[in-house]
Amino acid sequence: MGVDGTGTPRATLTLATFNVHMGVDGWGRPWDVVGECRSLDADVIVMQESWTPDGNGPSTAGRVAEALGYRVVDEVELARVRLYAPVATSSSRWAPRPGQAGRALHFQQSRRSRPDRPARREFARGRWAVAIVARVPVRDVEVIDLGKLRRDPARRVAIICRTDLGGREVTIVVTHM
Repeated sequence: MGVDGTGTPRATLTLATFNVHMGVDGWGRPWDVVGECRSLDADVIVMQESWTPDGNGPSTAGRVAEALGYRVVDEVELARVRLYAPVATSSSRWAPRPGQAGRALHFQQSRRSRPDRPARREFARGRWAVAIVARVPVRDVEVIDLGKLRRDPARRVAIICRTDLGGREVTIVVTHM
């Protein structure tokens, strides 16, 4: 049975789903993912587009979990990506317009030539994932591969897990399309 910190069965469960865009805006400028997740005050947070750099540091989901006392229930790679260094811009827009230089993310497996591909900007390689972090007990985690559409550079999955709420089992199914 799901319980709160005093041993009393939980009567509510707060679930949040959040596209964290690797912790950067469309220009590559970082923002406070941990602070935003803290403000959600959710028992379970589904994080689309969690970023894990190759070989040097925790994922976005791992940083949130560590800072807020959650645990990473699962984190499934959807694609290998390049995360480019931020562009110096005074734009208040969240991201460049389509075709405008400055994009922060590019899928590594894309072989097509793209006019908006950064030419000589520094970048980090890593993985782009969907993750679940939770501060309540979660069990029976299962990943279902949903495959890949012909022109989609990322594979898609559904993550299924279960928790208890007031003596009843609750099934949570998450994805990023």
